[in-house]
Amino acid sequence: MSKQFVWGVDVSTKRLAFGFSNGDTTTLSLAVEEGSRRLSEAHSAISQRSAELAGSYPPFCVFVEEPMGKFHNRSLDNMAAITQAAIYSALETRYPYPVSVLTIPPPQWKSTIGIPGNASKEEVMAWARSVGYSGDSQDEADALAIAYAGERMTAAAA
Repeated sequence: MSKQFVWGVDVSTKRLAFGFSNGDTTTLSLAVEEGSRRLSEAHSAISQRSAELAGSYPPFCVFVEEPMGKFHNRSLDNMAAITQAAIYSALETRYPYPVSVLTIPPPQWKSTIGIPGNASKEEVMAWARSVGYSGDSQDEADALAIAYAGERMTAAAA
């Protein structure tokens, strides 16, 4: 079997950032419609993009950031749930093995990569730069950190 990757996903109501355990990142912009239509369109877009990404980054496991903190609200909770469901539905029939799609709170992924659980955005970006990230997206830096944390957690469990 080809190499498998751990995915990390940073969720917002306007975009998703994907990070992969090999250091690659990408962002998906979402429609900002309101209500059920927005959620349905987000599910479709996330599912389609996840299926595309699975061709280049066959997933072993996916970690979706659990909303927390001062920006935590119902819309973000909804988007995190839609993200988890859309990724799962995109991957469930693609592989002969189940792909776990889990949530992870920020303090856990931060401490797993060796920075304080309450680390600032600047500290996360500094960490991302230390592992070779050259972009300028905070969302992608977070997604990369989530993927690296997920890789460490799954390796420790194996």
